[in-house]
Amino acid sequence: MKKFISFAKFSETYYEGMVSNPHDRKEAIYKLFDAAKMKVVNDDSILYTEHPDFDFVCIVWAENEEICKAMQAMMLATGKVKKVSFTRAWSSQEWQDISIKASGLVGTYVAPEDNLKG
Repeated sequence: MKKFISFAKFSETYYEGMVSNPHDRKEAIYKLFDAAKMKVVNDDSILYTEHPDFDFVCIVWAENEEICKAMQAMMLATGKVKKVSFTRAWSSQEWQDISIKASGLVGTYVAPEDNLKG
């Protein structure tokens, strides 16, 4: 499983529902991600924010990007979010491994203009 971060911006209809019936959405969030074969990392991974571009952040485990894309499409189709995205997240060790691979590639790229010098 790979770790992803979901960002969502709620729609006006979401806010209408929450204002008319305020309640904790945690159970619904777990149920939704479980149905998609995704797993919320833990309760602290469900966050609400006042960021100008998104209102909701959730850290989840998923097998692949296709599952995330399907979840994104479904969430947008409900009309309860204006936008939603998933982005891959890496642990410190995974990031170090990526950096090691990048280090091994240094010097292998030939810029297009360099081919003309030859």
